Amino acid sequence: KVVAAEAGAKVLQIEAEAIKKARDILAVDGPEAVSETPSLALVREWTAFQESKRLANIQLVIGRAADEIDGRQVPNTDPDHDWTARFFGDVQDVSSTELQTLWAKVLAGEVERPGSTSIRTLGCLRDLDRSAAELFERFCSACIFMELEGDIIDARVSSLDRNLALDSLKPFGFAFPELNRLHVHGLVTSDFDSWQNYGRSRLHERGPHGSLGTFEVSSPGELQAGLPSTPFRFQRHRWILEADTGHRHDPMSSRVVGPSLSLAGRELSRVVECQLMPDYTKALKAFLMKQGIRMRRDLSDAPRARHNALR
Repeated sequence: KVVAAEAGAKVLQIEAEAIKKARDILAVDGPEAVSETPSLALVREWTAFQESKRLANIQLVIGRAADEIDGRQVPNTDPDHDWTARFFGDVQDVSSTELQTLWAKVLAGEVERPGSTSIRTLGCLRDLDRSAAELFERFCSACIFMELEGDIIDARVSSLDRNLALDSLKPFGFAFPELNRLHVHGLVTSDFDSWQNYGRSRLHERGPHGSLGTFEVSSPGELQAGLPSTPFRFQRHRWILEADTGHRHDPMSSRVVGPSLSLAGRELSRVVECQLMPDYTKALKAFLMKQGIRMRRDLSDAPRARHNALR
């Protein structure tokens, strides 16, 4: 924290001094004399300011990443040099506090779990502005997550009525323009009406060489009374779906239809803060109840002291 504070004070000092020097140069003998001023000196001053600011940006992100790790044990492996070159080449131009925090969490995650964020995903992160990052954070907060051994297999926002053509997610801030924006940034897939079965399913073990295996549904997606679904994550908690006794179920009732996160989106979803979304949570539960499905907390879900990742 001391490093971060000192770096923040330094960048403000550098910025103030550079602005003052630029004004002094441009103020010589009034505006009409600007063409006679040493423009090369101004370029040098500005270049020095930019380089100093970039260094301060890097220092701030490193300091915040260290705070994120906070003394936890990390694997003793050499960093991927291509990854670190891309990361620091991009993060040096990130000045927003909110985005610096996001980059710091990505760095901390890569230190703790090498390979958790791909170079391709860094490109998506580089192109995010604050408003797009805030939209992505809200979207992730409404996602349900299917996981296997710490990997996110599927993550999507239920369209509630299975017909996104009705713009059913608009009341929650995810109208078509917002979804298209997330798609342009490479964070959601192009098919907003894709689906995944969240009924009773069997997940395969990892494939050869540690690759992620496939998974299949043990029944055609039909929930049976007394047999809970595969657990999933939603709003920082672990949930299961249960069929109501005596209700006739549509075999497709456990399919969750809606826009899903891309690979880059799934990787970045681990580092965004989870916002409380009571209205959407209420609507999701009500929609499932109409299908004869009850959504309840998994009793094996232990409370977390930290919730900086949507896992």
